[in-house]
Amino acid sequence: MKKIKNILSFLILSIFIGCTPILNPKLISLDNIEVVEENAENFILSSNITMFNPNGFKIPTKDIFYNLYIDSLFVGQGDFKKGYLNKKVNSNLTTSISVKKNIIQYVYDIKDSISIKVLGSTSIPLIPSKYYFDFNYKIYPKDIINLFTNRLMEDVDLKILEIKVNKLNLRNTSFEIIFSLENKFQFECIIKKLDVKLYKTKNYNDLLGYSELKNDFSILSNSTNRFTSKLNVNTLKMGTAYFTNTINSKNSFFIEVDSKIEFNNIDFPFKIKKQIDYDPVTLKIELK
Repeated sequence: MKKIKNILSFLILSIFIGCTPILNPKLISLDNIEVVEENAENFILSSNITMFNPNGFKIPTKDIFYNLYIDSLFVGQGDFKKGYLNKKVNSNLTTSISVKKNIIQYVYDIKDSISIKVLGSTSIPLIPSKYYFDFNYKIYPKDIINLFTNRLMEDVDLKILEIKVNKLNLRNTSFEIIFSLENKFQFECIIKKLDVKLYKTKNYNDLLGYSELKNDFSILSNSTNRFTSKLNVNTLKMGTAYFTNTINSKNSFFIEVDSKIEFNNIDFPFKIKKQIDYDPVTLKIELK
């Protein structure tokens, strides 16, 4: 009897589907994307997703699986938590996406938007075979880079520990900037760029001095390393506070560090901006 009911249900649904073809669900938006986990090859993302189901029946999301491609390059796959795409309305869901780490290197230099092809499959009620769908969704590579850079910054912690005056005379002031980098990854990383600029204003538009990294160097996995950078500045450009003996007189300057760290053959940009207060009487420097 049960078998007869299933056959009848399938025949009835087939009549309706024959008149009204199944329509692809549409991706409306991806929001609140965050990296929740990672391994050697993949970042695991969680995202709120809004999809529209144009069909006259609801679709169980536990049976929706999809792959992501840029051109012919496979970049990841995803699925949904248990729920439904309700019929003829937008549904708000949570999806989990596993993204290949090498996608960052692939899109790093792309300035314009790119189209990601979504190829998926799902189960339609009372139809025994899988239904396959596909659609395109535009993204901006900059958003991807920023997302993974923020995640990387949790595991590669670059800080300015201290700034000291090495030499001071009427012409030049030499600063020593001490950095700390904690690498929490299981793999080493490489410092490929470390440009340090000192500005007179908080708008970072009146350059006083500049230094850059001469050679790359490696940071071992699961380790904390200290390294230094030297910055020479024209004393006269820094202002007359150097030449006053007034107690508690101070100058405020602004330092910007533009760095690039390579991890797993992928370059990630890092930037630090700090205000530094300098007391010309005591030569004490305070980071803010």
